[in-house]
Amino acid sequence: QSRLDVFERNLGDVVTIAQRFVREKVPAGADVILQNRPNDHLYVIERGTFEIWRSELDCDSFRLGTLDRGMFGEQPLLYEMASPFTARAATDCIVWKLSREDFDVL
Repeated sequence: QSRLDVFERNLGDVVTIAQRFVREKVPAGADVILQNRPNDHLYVIERGTFEIWRSELDCDSFRLGTLDRGMFGEQPLLYEMASPFTARAATDCIVWKLSREDFDVL
């Protein structure tokens, strides 16, 4: 049994999930997630770079790192919590986003 067999058996699920994502352009400098605020989307990066920022009570914001592939924003959706970070587009980006409502259905 190959990995493709598993994928083919679950192809309907993959298609259902993919159809719920919405492609969106994000201009450089835009925040898509704000720290300590509810987050209603999961993001998958198609192109571009995001900076991940965090601030603490007794200090200024500091950059935790950058993301130029993968996904982010799932933790607040999974645990119904405020976001622990701010995600800001460092460059013009294209993302695929999944809403909380669609995430909950899946």
